[in-house]
Amino acid sequence: MTFLSQAGKGPPFQMWVACGTKFGKTAGASGGMAYAVPKFPKSTWRIVAPIYKQVKISWKYMSDIWPAKPYVVKNKSDMIMTLPGRGQELQFWHGQNPEDLEGEGILGQINDECAKLKQQVYDSSRTTFTRTMGRMMNISTPRGRNWFHKGCMRALEEMARAEYEGRIPKEIFFTAPTSANPYIPQEAIEEAKRLLPDRLFRQYYLAEFIGDGAVFPQ
Repeated sequence: MTFLSQAGKGPPFQMWVACGTKFGKTAGASGGMAYAVPKFPKSTWRIVAPIYKQVKISWKYMSDIWPAKPYVVKNKSDMIMTLPGRGQELQFWHGQNPEDLEGEGILGQINDECAKLKQQVYDSSRTTFTRTMGRMMNISTPRGRNWFHKGCMRALEEMARAEYEGRIPKEIFFTAPTSANPYIPQEAIEEAKRLLPDRLFRQYYLAEFIGDGAVFPQ
């Protein structure tokens, strides 16, 4: 929860999280957002997912966490939640029209299911952090070796470089398999392993980046 709540206070500026299916990434990230937003008066935040149906999942999580009026105003037609007493706004976007994300300064953003988002969503979103020096959380189950994979590997290299140079990294990377979620029955994972092709099981449940016969991470 602390990553987003330290927005605007220096590095790390980005977090990349690759995890297995049903790990709880969307619920966890939504909890971090719910914790962070109230700490910053007069600020704008976003949660972005590939399609409208997926961003509705984050809307539901946030609706369950945050109280109703008068503390939080929830405008579902515009997919915006506001905290009128302190001037915070949380926007829920789908990524079908990436350039629509350009414009106002954003203090914090979650990109959910990144591996299914267009890279232009990431590129356009980054322009909104130029003034705020805010924080972006990129979370997904791997899907081949696309731009999300490149971002995770860049963050991994930055962490190693920062450790060598004795400084705080500008980007950080985490990974976790589905089995790290204690609420997922081990029997369900074993059944998926039995039924799915090995490459797909390793991608969906072990959070490995699969491509050209190679994998990362173990």
